[in-house]
Formats: sequence, structure tokens, C-alpha cells
Amino acid sequence: MLNQVSVKLTEKMLKRVKNIRFGIDVYVYGIEIILSTIVEIIAILVFSLCLSDIIDGLLFLLLFMSLRTFTGGYHAKTYRKCFCVTLTSFLCVLYIRNWIVNIYFDEICYVFLILICVYIIYRAPIINERQPLSKIKIVKNGKMAAICLLLDVAVVFILAQLDRKLMYLAILTVCLVAALMLITDIFV
Repeated sequence: MLNQVSVKLTEKMLKRVKNIRFGIDVYVYGIEIILSTIVEIIAILVFSLCLSDIIDGLLFLLLFMSLRTFTGGYHAKTYRKCFCVTLTSFLCVLYIRNWIVNIYFDEICYVFLILICVYIIYRAPIINERQPLSKIKIVKNGKMAAICLLLDVAVVFILAQLDRKLMYLAILTVCLVAALMLITDIFV
């Protein structure tokens, strides 16, 4: 269904464009990516609104998408599987956060966060056969991953002063990105 919608949107778009640079498949793929990402964002925001607080969803999306864009790692074979993995990951992060928030876990979380950061900086970007990168893009993504990670860690420390629940959500989101990288490191 996603492909059919993407093909129709691409055909409409290309009728209005004079200078077509690539084949129709490239544009269809781009629209599929955009549409699947929009659906995932909406689903996460709806779930966060229903289950807890919209801030949880917004924070997760901000940290996860910014860091995940540059780190690489696991990529599902289908859009449906990607949707399921992303939504399940978000729900697991919320569940684990709600479980550990009642335990004073801060020092252990900080140590774990430092170890995760070292792994991400050392390994990013993880190259996946579904997402090949040029050497220039590998270097650029590695630098961007480090910048995003530093910003995410800054957010964690700001949240440590403001809201422990959100701090744990931020830490677990960074851990999720590292887990997706590790899955590809180990199994692919």
C-alpha cells in the first residue's frame, strides 16, 4: 500500500517537474521513506499522548531520530517491520523507564551512559548493506554522530536537574540507539 501511494504521488510530482534528474524508482523510494517516517512519528506521538505524556514522545523522537540518522545500525527489511521495531522500542523504553524511575539508579545510569557514549563514538557510523555510505559520508556521519551525542548528553544533564523521569527516558533512548548499532555489529 505504501508503495502504491508513493508511486501515485511520484507520478503527480513528476508531471509538474521539468528537470527530472533520476529515475522514477529513486523518487518513489524517497517518498516511501518520508511517508513511513511521518507515520512512525504520528504513531509515537499518539501512543505517548495515550500512555503518558506528549513530552515523552517528543523527547524520544528528538533524541532518537537525531542520533540514529548518523549512527547507522539495524535496518528492517520492510517498512512494516521498521514501524513495528520503532514503536515497540519506544514502548519498551517507556516501560523500562517507568520500572527504574522508582529506584535511585542515577550513578549507575551515568556510568552506563558514559560507556554507551564511548561505544557510539568509537563505532559510528555502523555500515549496513541497506544503507551503503561513501568514505566522505562515513567521516561526516561519524562527526555528526559525535555532535548529536554530545547534545544528547547535555540534555540528559539538564533533565537530571529538572525531571528524573525524562532524564531516564533520554538515557534509555541513547542506549536504544547503541543497541541497534550493536545488533548490526554482532549479527550482520
